Amino acid sequence: MHTTITTTEVLNTLIKVNNERITMYHRAIRAMTGTNIAPLRLFRCMITESEQYRAQLEQTLKEMGTEPDCENESTKALVANIWGDLLDTLSRDKLTLCEVEKALVHKAYEHALSLRLDNTIARMLYEQHEELKISYYMVKGCTSRQAVLH
Repeated sequence: MHTTITTTEVLNTLIKVNNERITMYHRAIRAMTGTNIAPLRLFRCMITESEQYRAQLEQTLKEMGTEPDCENESTKALVANIWGDLLDTLSRDKLTLCEVEKALVHKAYEHALSLRLDNTIARMLYEQHEELKISYYMVKGCTSRQAVLH
């Protein structure tokens, strides 16, 4: 039973993390200035990516016989307060976007992967994390180029 509770908490936390990532990229899009649409397209892809991961995580919870609940207090406590200061700086420094993503998203996945989870769930999380790493470097490269150009 303990593993199920841990797995449920982990999956709910990752749903919340992906929700926050979606919010982060929406805010980054709203904060964008200029005519270069490359970051805009990339940020929209990142939103779609997190929506897909969230759907996978929610489906996994449903298959386990539980409903997603990323608004419970323990989940909110794991994610809370990481975003505030960093999101406020997005409009001043696009590179912060990478720092935010690395601080929250990758640490959350690394923590989840350090736990003893069902092999199928662990494999899904590993695959999501590997794809998120690629996305991180894509965004980092795009925002670094933008910083140099401005």
